[in-house]
Amino acid sequence: AGVGAGLTFANLTALSIGIGLSCALDTFCSQEYGRDPRSKKLGIFLQRGCVAVLLVFLPVALFYFYSDGFLRLFMKDELATLAAYWLKLSIPITIPQLLTTCVSKFAQAQCEPKVPMYAATSGLATLPPALYICRDLGIEGVAIALAINRWLTLITVVTFVAKTEKLRHNFGGFSGAAFHIEDLIKYYK
Repeated sequence: AGVGAGLTFANLTALSIGIGLSCALDTFCSQEYGRDPRSKKLGIFLQRGCVAVLLVFLPVALFYFYSDGFLRLFMKDELATLAAYWLKLSIPITIPQLLTTCVSKFAQAQCEPKVPMYAATSGLATLPPALYICRDLGIEGVAIALAINRWLTLITVVTFVAKTEKLRHNFGGFSGAAFHIEDLIKYYK
């Protein structure tokens, strides 16, 4: 029950906010792709989206480390302790999940709808073996298996982008432009 409460809290805080923020890429990347299908600004938008999502997740993750007292306001002590523990364990699960969403939006805006399919297939293929390997580790084993699964899913979608000429071209490499404060503020608007 504690893990379920932790999952629900993580969905309400990190995932809903992070995935909502990544939806800005639908607009930015689609408009830029419509303007110029070979634009390297698409890659800057992707990187800026990743930075924006991670900047918002950072205080949420910090809150997770100190969430025990807050959760005790809403649930019994034992349940709150387990939920808070799960929230701490969920940080390395959530980061790749948020980044995978950003990469998927980047690709979908360029008429590459296969990325979410590859992400789902990768997740489906890697989770059962990871859970089996970590089955004797209790709640920590579940967290490890989910983290392995989410990071492998992210690696799969990044590899797809790297192997697809159009997406690789439009990514254009890493750029400091993704970190410009004025543009990050525009992203949040």
